[in-house]
Amino acid sequence: MTVGQFLDLLQQYPRAELHLAYSPTESVPLPYHITEVLKMQFTSVDCGGNEHSGAYTMAQILVNPGESRAQLLTTDKAFKIFEVVQSKQPLDREQELYFEYGNDQIPTARFAVDSFEHANGQLVLKLYAPAAVCKPRLQLAGVAEGGGCC
Repeated sequence: MTVGQFLDLLQQYPRAELHLAYSPTESVPLPYHITEVLKMQFTSVDCGGNEHSGAYTMAQILVNPGESRAQLLTTDKAFKIFEVVQSKQPLDREQELYFEYGNDQIPTARFAVDSFEHANGQLVLKLYAPAAVCKPRLQLAGVAEGGGCC
């Protein structure tokens, strides 16, 4: 899901509770909040010697057991957070959006949005942790252009 798709989704379902499900049976505990929105840029060299670069946006999630349930993150509040970020550091609506979350039972990971559900005043984003890939192997399989394998 891109930043733009996320923001459009938030506006499509105003005042909904925003839930993040990182597995079919587990969600980020309530209440949680977005502690930071990061604009990430990277350069890399893969195992085949091919250079890559890119950028993405990441929302860092923190559970705060001291917050009351009355402070649940809603779609409106999440949209306002992104508006503040946009006013200080313009966001690229075409960039992929990830959520960073971890706790004492799962290591901190970067999650992408697979799908969403809206029902009973709740917007549930269904997340997944993208697997690591060998880019040269993908290229040799015809998924991408160029390069050889390591």
